[in-house]
Amino acid sequence: MLSCTAIAKYLLHPLHMMTSLSFLFFLKPISFFFFLLCFHHVNSQLYQQEHSVLLRLNHFWQNQAPISHWLTSNASHCSWTEVQCTNNSVTGLIFSSYNLNGTIPSFICDLKNLTHLNLHFNFITGTFPTTLYHCSNLNHLDLSHNLLAGSIPDDIDRLSRLEHLNLGANRFSGEIPVSISRLSELKQLHLYVNKFNGTYPSEIRKLLNLEELLIAYNSNLQPAELPSGLSKLKKLRYLWMTDSNLIGEIPEWIGKLRDLVILDLSRNNLTGKVPHSLSKLKKLRIVYLFKNNLTGEIPEWIESENITEYDLSENNLTGGIPVSMSRIPALSNVRLFSYMILQGFQFTANKTTGNMCSGGKLIQPEVRITE
Repeated sequence: MLSCTAIAKYLLHPLHMMTSLSFLFFLKPISFFFFLLCFHHVNSQLYQQEHSVLLRLNHFWQNQAPISHWLTSNASHCSWTEVQCTNNSVTGLIFSSYNLNGTIPSFICDLKNLTHLNLHFNFITGTFPTTLYHCSNLNHLDLSHNLLAGSIPDDIDRLSRLEHLNLGANRFSGEIPVSISRLSELKQLHLYVNKFNGTYPSEIRKLLNLEELLIAYNSNLQPAELPSGLSKLKKLRYLWMTDSNLIGEIPEWIGKLRDLVILDLSRNNLTGKVPHSLSKLKKLRIVYLFKNNLTGEIPEWIESENITEYDLSENNLTGGIPVSMSRIPALSNVRLFSYMILQGFQFTANKTTGNMCSGGKLIQPEVRITE
């Protein structure tokens, strides 16, 4: 026979909560009363266990000022700024910019319902914390802007529920492991500002739910063309690959990324023309292609009605400035620079000519045309 504790633990699990409550509605009154007692008993046990883990965390991180209030607080830990709870159980820890140092303790995964861990902008050291593999419900992990080093482990796919992984601005090196492509639920992958020195894993094309891919400022990566597999990522909204040793032309398949909002391929060694397919992406807002070796003319027609920034400066472009730029609806009723959605088109260090006109009238966003 199942114990009260076992039954209530099952009912309290987030995945079973709604089904369990519906089931309880049909129980006989005496059974219903028994389950309520179990519910209260286990809920109290869970609260005490999680509270103990939080106090151990505070001690492990040497009672840093931002979390020192934990020791003196009489309020529920679910009311603490750094703690998120669901059904009175800890599901999130937010320690962004808390000056924490050292490593991540293994007992943090004693918080069995933890789904969200944010340690952005601290002084966490060591290698990738594989101890987090025991946080079986984790779907959001932000370790960006710390001092982590070494390789990303080949078995990182053990964090199989991850939807958000941010390892940006650390000191990771070596290859970007193929195992990342097995994190099938991943929506955001941030690997910017590290020291990767391998190749782009073509298997990233398998991350069909990916919305953000940020690999900028990894100049030690081997020279490579924009990986063709990225054309499979139909949900991609943000692609940031500044200063990542890209070579070759910007391919026409870029036009297949129809949800793309931000494209930043600046500070690389890209050559050839600006592809016509890029101008057909209707959701684009920001395009940064500056500091490359692009040549030819700017595509005549830009279909996006949402563009706010379009920077092609410091290339080798020639020809005229497309009239279509003056027809972007965001500029139609804007008269003051400080209120413009589009602050300016920059074509510095090119050889473009012409005005931006509509109906014989000069539209007046800032246009800098210099050689």
